[in-house]
Amino acid sequence: FSSLSNIAEQMIAAGNRNVGAMRVRGEELLARVNIPLSREAEPPRNFSGGMQQRVQIAKRFDNPPILLLDEVTTGLDLSVQAAVLDLIQQIRRDFNVSMLVVSHDLGVIRMLADRTLVMLDGRVIESGLTDQILEDPQHAYTTARLLLALTSKEYAELRVLPVSDLALQASSRTKVRFLVFHANLGHRKNPR
Repeated sequence: FSSLSNIAEQMIAAGNRNVGAMRVRGEELLARVNIPLSREAEPPRNFSGGMQQRVQIAKRFDNPPILLLDEVTTGLDLSVQAAVLDLIQQIRRDFNVSMLVVSHDLGVIRMLADRTLVMLDGRVIESGLTDQILEDPQHAYTTARLLLALTSKEYAELRVLPVSDLALQASSRTKVRFLVFHANLGHRKNPR
């Protein structure tokens, strides 16, 4: 399938049968996500990872009630991640679209989510405003995830705590503030 037909497939599933209208709308969506129209006939497999993500965003963006973003930046270079995140924020602003973001990357969560649910073993263990959860975690697992995301410089500035004290620190609601989140945690093992 070409990139344009990939988008048209979603429109057909939604009941659209006007080929001309689907072509015009598909071209609008590709242009919106910065895919050159000269490449609309190419299959997405010929594109870079970032361009493939943008085609999928365009495909899902044809009048969605909610946009589901599942690990949207996983496997992308940092510069491509930044471009994809900028595009998502632009779409959110321009079209006032609700989004459900699933990610292990705390930078993505901080940038895109107003509210956050932290899950462990399929159960919600913490929920609330994103800034509140990232700056003042109430559960030891959330605190541990935040510690994994620290840069080496930030980590060096922390007082080193034994693991038992880490749980005590989280349970005593000690304020923890991290200003820089740029680690991709998808490849790391979840702390248990």
